[in-house]
Amino acid sequence: MRFRYKCEGRSAGSIPGERSTDTTKTHPTIKINGYTGPGTVRISLVTKDPPHRPHPHELVGKDCRDGFYEAELCPDRCIHSFQNLGIQCVKKRDL
Repeated sequence: MRFRYKCEGRSAGSIPGERSTDTTKTHPTIKINGYTGPGTVRISLVTKDPPHRPHPHELVGKDCRDGFYEAELCPDRCIHSFQNLGIQCVKKRDL
């Protein structure tokens, strides 16, 4: 998978899930334990190594705005899957 720059004018592609293969596609998923009720999930990119800092690349896709993903969680579901979520590169000169 290759992340895209905005100027390429193409989709960034979906982030594959941990268990994705060439024949079976999965999506990143979270499970909420010990809580039932409404909630909001907010996702951003951070650097790999501690101390984790905001990453300059941006999340793109449905429910993404300003590089963040945010969505309301269903109160009756403890598992939430993130489909059509991609990463868009930022040029060094735009940092």
